[in-house]
Amino acid sequence: MAERIRLFRYATSLGHAHSLLFYYPTDLYVDAVSYLDAGQKARIREWTGDGIVRASIGLEDADDLIADLDQALRGRSFKGLVGPLAYRLLG
Repeated sequence: MAERIRLFRYATSLGHAHSLLFYYPTDLYVDAVSYLDAGQKARIREWTGDGIVRASIGLEDADDLIADLDQALRGRSFKGLVGPLAYRLLG
């Protein structure tokens, strides 16, 4: 998905005027928090799979952003492709 996005930018810092995406691998998040018990951590892993994507919406037209995400996600496995592609962008 990451290579198909046209309007969003991949980001590690959120809060800009343009829309940004950030990928959180589930294992990094769950391992970093100390306030969750084992059952809560298991539920988070079940709900999020390999990870989640956080979107910070900027000043672009909402319909343009929706169309951008739609074209990027169409026919792709979100969970299986976003994380590895996002990490490739960082490398």
